[in-house]
Amino acid sequence: MNQPSITFVTCAESGALEGPPRRLAASLRKWGGRFANCPLYAVTPRFGAPLSSGTIREFRDLGVKYLRFSRHDGYEWNPYVNKLAAVKAVEDLADTEAVAWLDADLFVVGEPHELELAPDEDFLASPSDAAGTTSGPGDLWEEYWQETGKLHGIDINSMPWVNTHREGKRIRYSVNGGLFVYRKTTKFGTHYHDFCMKWLDAKFGSIHTKVFFHDQQALSLVAHQQGLRIRHLNHSHNYEMASSIHAEWFREEKLRAAKIVHYHDCMWPKFWPTFLEVMRPTHPEAAAWLAERGPLKNEAKPWWKVFGKWLQKKRQKTQAAYLAGCRLIETGK
Repeated sequence: MNQPSITFVTCAESGALEGPPRRLAASLRKWGGRFANCPLYAVTPRFGAPLSSGTIREFRDLGVKYLRFSRHDGYEWNPYVNKLAAVKAVEDLADTEAVAWLDADLFVVGEPHELELAPDEDFLASPSDAAGTTSGPGDLWEEYWQETGKLHGIDINSMPWVNTHREGKRIRYSVNGGLFVYRKTTKFGTHYHDFCMKWLDAKFGSIHTKVFFHDQQALSLVAHQQGLRIRHLNHSHNYEMASSIHAEWFREEKLRAAKIVHYHDCMWPKFWPTFLEVMRPTHPEAAAWLAERGPLKNEAKPWWKVFGKWLQKKRQKTQAAYLAGCRLIETGK
């Protein structure tokens, strides 16, 4: 059984963003099949409270490489820039053929065989849903995408079309930002980081999402701009669940087929019983493992919680000042 040449990277921060990467790492090691022992980095790329000793110990036991540094890019208030910084940093450290980003709120329930690059492939991601995408002229998001393309010298009319997994909607190529894989030699991580920095420097975004969707929308734009050879991952490799979409979009057959579940808020106490209820018939072993551990919670020490709240307020003030100078385009929700 050959181990794929791939390095995984995710982020971890003290508090509420500490439990998810621990579960991600444990699930990859337990149910990842050929991918189970691939290198995995957990990165804390901005100043903040330290991770707990329990998290550091679990990372060590699971063979997770922990990387911590403080970025000074002027956007420390934007948590989504953590992804950009983490991927760029690990790209320089990885000695594998591929690098893969994993959102911390992903949970592996089976061997994710589609994550392995073929010789004629450079970039893999899933067109999971239509949020923030455009279906062309007349779409409420079209002007936003056109403006973004102009900023980066991209004619979005040249982008390919794809059908989303969730809605079956035809859109200009766009993918979910929770999971993507790329060939390291393309330096996609560096291009992706620099693309988003230029976008943030330009100070424009959507009236609904402000500048907090850039990291996702940039993925397809950068892959297209670089001329990468693209394969679309099936929904089974990034099946999204959330309390807000459960009633309308949950499909038991899709969860049963899933190899990676993007659970968003489903492991927190409010939705925990429902999540276990749907996991038990579809992935009984994983459900039993989760039931033993209970829902996610913020396990930071009280003094670090106080520090975290202070730091959050400080960042919110910087964020508000930045957004006050932004040009926001009218878009759909």
